[in-house]
Amino acid sequence: METRLTFGGRGILFICWLVPSLIGLLELGCAFGAEALRADYVSGTGKEVVVRLTVGESAPSPIILIQRFPPGFEVLDARPPAQKTNPAKGEYKWLLRGVTPGTISVRATMNREVSPGELSGEIRYRPSGGGEMIVEPIGR
Repeated sequence: METRLTFGGRGILFICWLVPSLIGLLELGCAFGAEALRADYVSGTGKEVVVRLTVGESAPSPIILIQRFPPGFEVLDARPPAQKTNPAKGEYKWLLRGVTPGTISVRATMNREVSPGELSGEIRYRPSGGGEMIVEPIGR
């Protein structure tokens, strides 16, 4: 017994719709699979705190970096300078615009030594294609 697979007009239309749809989903999956942004502490001991931002191909812009320190800590110098500071709350904010793929380092020199357990921070951004604000903690 022989079985034949035949396509009518609707079958061909379905295949013509299916193939481009699958290709589009694959491309979309690759875009989301590539990490757009990651933030890690490179140095979080002593008097210097360094946060490294690794920016992927789909670079979001702007990026908001929020760094929190315990009461009594003060930032003596920061590169780039923080745009918003609240030493009483121990909160410092950087607004990074015009970000391109690669790495960015944000450095803060403190008035006294800091230990890794005393640091907390986050990055906030919208994906380059738009959408909801993403909030991620800075990794250790």
